[in-house]
Amino acid sequence: MLVLLREYAGQRPFATLFVLCLCLFLPGCGAKLPDSGRLPSVAAGRGTPCYLEVTGQGIPTEGLAAAIRKEISRSGDLREADSPGPGTLTVRVNVEEIFLFGPAGVGLLDGLKTTAATLLIGILAAGVFIVAGSTDLGIVFPVAAGTLLGLGAGIGISANSWSKDVWAIRAGVGMAWHGTPDSLEEIVVSTGNGGASSREEATGMLEHELARRISKAITTLPQPS
Repeated sequence: MLVLLREYAGQRPFATLFVLCLCLFLPGCGAKLPDSGRLPSVAAGRGTPCYLEVTGQGIPTEGLAAAIRKEISRSGDLREADSPGPGTLTVRVNVEEIFLFGPAGVGLLDGLKTTAATLLIGILAAGVFIVAGSTDLGIVFPVAAGTLLGLGAGIGISANSWSKDVWAIRAGVGMAWHGTPDSLEEIVVSTGNGGASSREEATGMLEHELARRISKAITTLPQPS
């Protein structure tokens, strides 16, 4: 829905703003993030050899492999192995695609909510002053200034989110001892509600997030005394 609205906005900005304001009162107008999948936990002792295999058809994997090695080494203190084998934990990752999910609509709606709420407060305050017949500029000016600042903040949030997109990466991930995993779990992680301003920026964010998800599934056991 947000993709269509953004394409429509250039031709009919006022109509688009009206529709987006209606979205503030419609549950589910902001699309849910595509993140899915769960990796089973694997227990490994410190210093355990770990072999990493990262593949992807038509997709650069060097950055992702480096990010995974860094996260695994930092979180589990595992040492890199040259090949699968006895006593070695093998982590296999097959990147299927990096795809555009849609505009960073959650941030956009947050900005519109801020704008709408501030505007409502300003209208209510003006109504109170009119009914009360107040002309005290010492009160009117701060209220007006606060309303304008709130509107500016809301519009700024909306504009910033409008220029960003949510990207996601889909990959098969598997871990196994003493050999290559027979099956892979499908994992999807995204850039989050904040989105990214370009595919290049999104790629770095996705590499870090997928690496974090993988390293989080590895539980480090204390060394035997």
